[in-house]
Amino acid sequence: ADTLFQLSSTTKVFTGTLMSVLAEKRLVEYEKPVRHYLPDLPESWSDVLLVDILSHLSGLPEVLACGEVESREVALQCVYELQRPAERREVFRYNQTNYFLALRVIETVTGQSFPQALEMYVLKPAGMKSAVLNGNSRDVLALRASDYYPGGDGGISLREYSFPEFLMTAAGLNVSLTDMIAYASALSSDKLLDASGKSRMWTAPVMADGSAAGYAQGWDLDDLRDNMQSVGHEGGYLTTFRVYPEFDLSVIVLTNGMHAFFGLDELADVLAQSFVPDLFAPADSLAYQAKLAFMTDGFSGATDLLDIGVRSKEFSDDELAELVSWLAEEMTDIGDADSAAKLVSLFGLKID
Repeated sequence: ADTLFQLSSTTKVFTGTLMSVLAEKRLVEYEKPVRHYLPDLPESWSDVLLVDILSHLSGLPEVLACGEVESREVALQCVYELQRPAERREVFRYNQTNYFLALRVIETVTGQSFPQALEMYVLKPAGMKSAVLNGNSRDVLALRASDYYPGGDGGISLREYSFPEFLMTAAGLNVSLTDMIAYASALSSDKLLDASGKSRMWTAPVMADGSAAGYAQGWDLDDLRDNMQSVGHEGGYLTTFRVYPEFDLSVIVLTNGMHAFFGLDELADVLAQSFVPDLFAPADSLAYQAKLAFMTDGFSGATDLLDIGVRSKEFSDDELAELVSWLAEEMTDIGDADSAAKLVSLFGLKID
């Protein structure tokens, strides 16, 4: 319970929570331009709002394209000179520049370093006692688990990472299960944010084409059945934290090794369904069993069950399209785009 796990991008929910607390205290406003807080930004970025960087809708260039840079001054100069790839809210583009700017905004409005502000406004009020910001796998932290990824030869390889200081808002928080439970409890009990603050944090911005974004203020948004929603974030394919607000349910998954077939958000969903039957699909349905089959047996296990469902007419066309789309997305996420295309073609569907 006291082992520290590197949260990687799951850190963003804490940054989103911190920014929301600052919004409640009227130290920031979501709808103000980032340049209002950081006047040194290029004038061509004047249209970008605070909510845009928190939701990866800024269209700004990616600081990671600058290579392994440790100095924030050098990183800023580099990213300022890069061509802006998209207009504001034109596309969702997961981008670490956004959270670099968020760090600078937090430091500007609080007069504190990011670690100090996070401690004061989130970690301490939540009762988190052992969380530590450190983004280097080579540093020795007491009780921190080492991470592993599948190796090319069928074995496992040590995960090496180094997140610079200026990206601690994006990735870098190390947290124990005990502390994650404290955070989940504080969030649920309105100790950190009241109901309106959480609702605002989890409200999807509107894209330029009028559609709702799938990401808001540091939280990945996932639509469930009957217009319900889950919110959360996966990090490094090793950790995830998901909240199911309608059921006052939080699911925490902390691991130090990834699985070949599924992401941990999907494991969180399966765990959630064990508490809330039929949250996604009836547990005895082929749709739900196909999801489980993919998680345990991969492509062949899922397609065999899907094929049974099609022949037995258990699925409606919409249900089949939803399930195949989900599986195709999962396959693409783990780098198996060929299987995703094969799956879509196998069932005669046209899915982006």
